[in-house]
Amino acid sequence: MAGISDPKKFFNMLKNSNIHPIREISFLDHQKYQENMLIRLTSSKEQLLMTEKDAVKCKKFAKNNWWYVPVYVFIKNRFKQKLLYSVKNKIKKYHKKYKS
Repeated sequence: MAGISDPKKFFNMLKNSNIHPIREISFLDHQKYQENMLIRLTSSKEQLLMTEKDAVKCKKFAKNNWWYVPVYVFIKNRFKQKLLYSVKNKIKKYHKKYKS
């Protein structure tokens, strides 16, 4: 299961890692989970795989057969520089606004 902006990428990553889910269940990005929503997705003999982002939201009621898959993001250098520039500018604006 995945509650991210593009769940298909998560499911494709699993398949590319030779993990072939029985079902692919997508939730909305930033979904708020409740135990009763997820408990019926698998039997006790099946495993529920989810993104690490979703697992954090399910920690309080997670079952022994629920697992998360860490997802690593690599940003190309040209985008990394653009992102860092944007973050630095926001920090500067924040400091100017709240420093005085």
